[in-house]
This record gives sequence, structure tokens and C-alpha cells, in this order.
Amino acid sequence: MSAPQPRSGRRARAVRRWRSGLVALTVALAAAVAVPNGPAVAATATLSPTSLSFGSVKVWTSKSLVETVTVNRGYRVSSVSHSPAGPFQATTASNCGAPSVTVSTKCTITEVFQPGAAVVSSSSLKIVVCPILAGACTTYPVPVTGTGVFPATFSLTSIAFGTHAAGVPQLKTLTVTPDAGRWVADAVPTGRVGYLSPFTVSGFGAGCYQVGPVRCALTLSYNGNDVGPQGDTLVVSVCREEGVCLDKSLPMTGTSTAPGSLSPTSLAFGTTIHVGATVSKVITLKILGDWHVGLLFGANTPYSLTPLSDCSGPGPQTCTFTASYRPVAVGATKASLSMDLCAPVPPWWSGSTACVGTNQVALSGTAVAPGSLNVTSLAMGTVRVGARATKYVAVRHDPGWYPSAGFSDPSGDFNAGECVTSASPCSLPVNFDPTRTGAQTGLLTVTLCNDELALCVDLPKVKVTGTGS
Repeated sequence: MSAPQPRSGRRARAVRRWRSGLVALTVALAAAVAVPNGPAVAATATLSPTSLSFGSVKVWTSKSLVETVTVNRGYRVSSVSHSPAGPFQATTASNCGAPSVTVSTKCTITEVFQPGAAVVSSSSLKIVVCPILAGACTTYPVPVTGTGVFPATFSLTSIAFGTHAAGVPQLKTLTVTPDAGRWVADAVPTGRVGYLSPFTVSGFGAGCYQVGPVRCALTLSYNGNDVGPQGDTLVVSVCREEGVCLDKSLPMTGTSTAPGSLSPTSLAFGTTIHVGATVSKVITLKILGDWHVGLLFGANTPYSLTPLSDCSGPGPQTCTFTASYRPVAVGATKASLSMDLCAPVPPWWSGSTACVGTNQVALSGTAVAPGSLNVTSLAMGTVRVGARATKYVAVRHDPGWYPSAGFSDPSGDFNAGECVTSASPCSLPVNFDPTRTGAQTGLLTVTLCNDELALCVDLPKVKVTGTGS
């Protein structure tokens, strides 16, 4: 039996054993991460799957997927993170904290997608694997994608009202079915409000404002206030609790045509209408909606428009007008007329009124003089100087008109008298009183006037010739 050793000797032997163990562990770890007679191992872990796709997930709910990391011996999962974070979260299981220096280990990562909006989200799950001892770490990116789905279903993804006359409301029903525990809180167009907006939500069904899944029927109205295509966006708000809501935008479209029309689309009043005479034809206005007549455009002299029926109130209604043509001069005239139809306004409204024009009606007419002459030229013959020759021109004229005559060349030796009667035709004397010898020419102008109409019209000029001897 050997003698007892001093305490200092036992302590020295314990230190030597600890150092030997540390060296052995270091050697074992080095052996675990090295390939005999070869380069260092490039991959420190394998991932399954290599990407995570959550598909479609309802907003305010969540879905989980598992990512399994098989870590090589001597390595461990150091951290997990997202870039960007977005609506994704990751947690590691307890087995991720038990690395081994002798065998591969598995690390389970639970990835959770909890969308807060109905959009496509993507991120990168970054898994960092490091050696148990000092050394370089490796980051493994795992692509993560998911699509948030609105927490309600809609019977329509867009609301198209088609083409209709302005002032004639068109209705459509939109059914919204919120998910369990959700409800429809509101539905409003984002464009103009009040009576100026062509799109309105005119009714909320019994299922609206109730916690789902209960169908909410929304009655949508389109009443065009201008001609042409129009659009707006309907915003439907669905909530899970007070103040926590999500909006869904739905496009609304509609096209308006004129709220009324005039017929016929053209009026020809004739080609031989006497100046001062009146020819009338009937125009019909058909108002399809609740609009009313505003202004009249284009019915200027020699055309006019007079209502035959009361058209002052709102439509729908059919009105008739007399379109009249009373020419004031000889020749052809063309014009067009249309009417302005205006939308109804509430009595408190002080702003502008929405108005649009109807189709145009083409007007045409040709006027002739209200009388005629029986000659286009007049030969007075040869007359001795100091003598007189007289011939007569028959002047036909409409009732209410009277003739007057004169020569456009006052230096000539021709002159005209007056008709001795107001009857038609009347005989207008034309005189030749030569004061010199030789041939002379003059132009006789006969003018017809109507004092009641305040109109005068020149008849075609007559060439008058004569020779003084």
C-alpha cells in the first residue's frame, strides 16, 4: 500500500485529464467536419422543402407550413429571420438546440402566414447554420409566398351597367357574403357625391350589417348625367371588429346616350317659298328620363320654334313644337337646331346643373321674291330728241306688297312712273325722254316692299335700251 499523495498532486493530475479530454473533443470535432484526404464539406445542411408556398389564405386567418433542416454533424441552426418580414413568422422547435458532433440532426422550423391584406406577399426565410466551434456560417434562403384573400365573396367582380339613356336609372344587385365573424359595414362610391354622382348605392338589404356568413344584398344605381362613358369605384368595407376593417374596390362603368331626341332629323321647307311667307312643320321631342327642357340652340332667323304642347315639366314625356320658316331675303338658307335637356336638381342646390344636348335637326329652305315682272329687257326704240316714248311693265306681287321703281343710272334719259292701282298685276310706266342723240342703256330696278313686315325685296333688273335721234 502506497503512501497517501499530497492534495496538490491530485489537483495536477485532474488538470491533465481535463486538457486531454479537451484535445480529444477538438480532434473529434475536427474529424466530424473534415473529409479524410479531401477538401472541407461545402454543404453544412440540407433543406426540405426548398421553398414554401402558402397558396391563398383568408385575411385575418393563418396557415402554417413546416421547414425541416437536416444539419450535418458538428453544426447547428444559429438563427432564422425574414427579409422582408411581412406577414410571415418563423419559430424553431426544441430539436434545433441539440447539435451533435457525431451524427446529423434535424431542426424543425414552423413558418406561419397571417395576411392582413388581400395582396400577394413574398419574403425570404433566411436560415443561418454555423459550426459548433468557431468558423464561417452559411445562410440558406428559402423563398416564401402567400396570397391574402378578402374575407368575403362577391357575386360580381365589376359592375357594368351597359349603355342607356341619361336620366333613365339602371339597377343592379351586388351580393356580398362575409366570412364567419365578419360583416359588411359600408359601401360607397369614391367619385362625386350627391345628386351629381351618376353612381349610387340606393339600397342595403336585410343581411347587411349582420355578422356573417349572412348575405348582404346591395342595390346599385346608375343614372347617367352626361353623354358618353362614365366610371367610378365602389368601395365595400368588411370588418372583423369595430375599427378593424378592410376595403374592397370594385370598378363601376356605364355609358349614357342623349336623354331625349328630336324627330324628324331634317326638315326641308321647300325651294319656292316667297319672302315674307311662313311655312311650318311639326317637330317631336321625346324625353326618355326625368330630365327637362333647358335651352334651344340654332333656331334663328329665318327659322323659329314654338311649343304646341306643354313641355315645361320633367320627363318622361313627348312634346311637339312648330318649326317655322319665314324668309326675309331671296336665296337658300340652311341651319340646325337642338335642345338642351337638363337633369333635375333638388331645391336646395345652388350650383351648376348637368345639361346635355339632343341630336340636331337640319333645316333648309329656299326663298324667292314675292312677285315678278313680265319682261327681262325692254327696247324703247328710236325716239326724236325732245319727244317721249312710254312702255308698260306688268308687275305681279303678293298681297300686302307694293312696287316702286327707279333706274340705277341717273344720268340716263330713262325714268319710271308709278302703278296706278294696288292690284296685282299692275302696269308700271317706263319712259324714254332722250335729250341727246345716240344709243342709251339703263337698268330698271323694281322693288317690292311690305310695311307690315318691314321688308323690301328687289326684283331682277330689267335692261332698258333706246336711241335718241
